[in-house]
Amino acid sequence: MNATVIKPIATVKTNLFANAKFPSLNKNDFFEDYESQLDETLATKALVQEIVTLSNEDFEEFKYSLLSDQEWLSGKGGDDSDYKVSDELEWFDLTEEQQRLWIAQSYRLVIMVHNQNGEHILVDPQGYNYARYCGVMVK
Repeated sequence: MNATVIKPIATVKTNLFANAKFPSLNKNDFFEDYESQLDETLATKALVQEIVTLSNEDFEEFKYSLLSDQEWLSGKGGDDSDYKVSDELEWFDLTEEQQRLWIAQSYRLVIMVHNQNGEHILVDPQGYNYARYCGVMVK
C-alpha cells in the first residue's frame, strides 16, 4: 500500500466490551465509505483490546489513508467467542452445533483509534497491518 506512516501519541492495553457497527465492506481507503453503510448494519459485540491515541492531524490523515500500512496495527484484530472449544480443533472439526454456538457467542477483537477531541474509529485489521474493517461504537 502507500507510505503514509502515522505515529501514535499513546497506546493503552484494555479489555473493554462494547456494542459496535461494522459494515460488511472492507478494504476502503476513506472512512466515509464505511460511515455511509452504518445505518444498514446491525450492532455486534466487540472487545476493545487497545486504545491508540493520535494527534488530531494524524487522525484526519488516518481516516483518509486506511489502506496504508501501520506497524501498530500488525497482528491485531480477528474474532473470538465466549464459547470455548479445544485449541487443537480446527473450525471444520467442530460439529454443526458447536459452530452455531461459537458464532452465537462470538465477538470482534478491535483497536479503538481516537484523537484528542474524542472522535474514534474501531479497527479490526484481521491480523494485517492496515485498517481492513472499520466501524464505530453504538449504544
